[in-house]
Amino acid sequence: MRLLALALAATLAACVPVQNQPGPVSPAAPATTQPAPDGAALYRQSCAGCHQDTGAGIEGVFPPLARHVPAILKAEGGRGYLARVLLFGLQGPIRAQGKNYNGRMPAFSALEDAQIAALLNHLSRSWGNAELLPGFRSYTLDEVAALRADRLTMTRMLELRGSLSPQP
Repeated sequence: MRLLALALAATLAACVPVQNQPGPVSPAAPATTQPAPDGAALYRQSCAGCHQDTGAGIEGVFPPLARHVPAILKAEGGRGYLARVLLFGLQGPIRAQGKNYNGRMPAFSALEDAQIAALLNHLSRSWGNAELLPGFRSYTLDEVAALRADRLTMTRMLELRGSLSPQP
């Protein structure tokens, strides 16, 4: 029995670190980076129900994103506006591609900045949008974080849409 106790003590001693004993210093663990969020997956999860898998939208209710996002981005103030729509939502009548829409876009402010940036980059590069945006500069976390600080209402977002020039 005494032999078993000694063996157990030796095993435990090998597994438990001894305090205040000099020894080799292990290097700090390298910082881990999380993989970038998947904008396409986020779109399918959060947006496709209204704007459809094809980005075509639903006539009269939810505007198309296909081949329309570039018009928004090219308008003066459009880049910030598009990000703010994801962050703060939008409600009220709008025109897109010559048609009237009057749905309610919920705010997605619960998403992290990296997720919002990934979604915006996906919208800007999908459904033929990329070919209409040569030289498109990807949205960044810092850009989204700065826009998030605005804390706008859906009513204010509708006013901002009206101020875009030219009208998308």
